[in-house]
Amino acid sequence: KEPKPQTYRGRKSSCYQRAMLSSCSIGICSYCGCKLTKANFSVDHVVPCIKGGTSSYFNLTECCITCNEQKGSQDLLSFMGVL
Repeated sequence: KEPKPQTYRGRKSSCYQRAMLSSCSIGICSYCGCKLTKANFSVDHVVPCIKGGTSSYFNLTECCITCNEQKGSQDLLSFMGVL
């Protein structure tokens, strides 16, 4: 039996996805490197859903709320300033 989806910031999040992120977690933002706490922790889609990304844990990363809000719907390369 699959676990009942829970919500994270109003969106469905399976226990499996959250467990996978937690098991790979090192407690720092994937973008700026700041230490993550309960107060600033966020989960981001590396490839935004609006650009074809999925909610698979392969496309999710932990980051701080500030970076998540700044990234918005940009792809990773645009956000990091490579393009």
